[in-house]
Amino acid sequence: MLVLEDVHAFYGPSHVLHGVSMTLQAGTIGAVLGRNGVGKSTTVKAIMGLVPVSQGQVKLGMQDITRMSPHLVARAGVGYVPEGRMLFPDLTVLENIQVAQRVVAKRWTTAALFTLFPRLQERIHHKGSQLSGGEQQMVAIARALASDPELLLLDEPSQGLAPKIVRELVDVFIQLKNEGVSLLLIEQNLNLAERIADQMFVMAKGQIVYDAPIAKFRTEIESVKSQYLTL
Repeated sequence: MLVLEDVHAFYGPSHVLHGVSMTLQAGTIGAVLGRNGVGKSTTVKAIMGLVPVSQGQVKLGMQDITRMSPHLVARAGVGYVPEGRMLFPDLTVLENIQVAQRVVAKRWTTAALFTLFPRLQERIHHKGSQLSGGEQQMVAIARALASDPELLLLDEPSQGLAPKIVRELVDVFIQLKNEGVSLLLIEQNLNLAERIADQMFVMAKGQIVYDAPIAKFRTEIESVKSQYLTL
């Protein structure tokens, strides 16, 4: 279970997160929606330890990870797929995955990752710079899984991808959930989020302003869109 309680964070003098509180149950998928600039990416960076939490608490299960360094957050069981993928362009597919393998994976071995993403097996010796956007996203997800995380944070995973690739990623996310991995997605693609999420969160002005299970969200989607998601 992931729990954020009254999390505040700053970029320099700018107060970005104004008391974010949310709970994601283990083995479920949560989606965070909201207009640009409301603090969605900062929230996952705060969970990952990439942005300091000035106030509040972040817990993974019973463990307080609030002020851990990013590498310790990763060791605690959190994987991170950043916006823009951030691959090493001169490393091969296999090498990009291996850089995250601090110890030998028990669940997400290299063989298991290539079963999850067969296309990467075909591109195993291609460099990051030679891959399509969809293939790069697959490598970024595989790299995050290589540390056997309990929780996977994905920042705009469908951004700039063709619909066919997005559909493939949907199948992957559902499979990961079935394998017991919790997922928290920052997403602009409402259709994707609605299709796979168990819990929907909406952010505005650095706070969670809406939090509901997917069944309830579907009955309120038009009011939520008009109030928080449309310009």
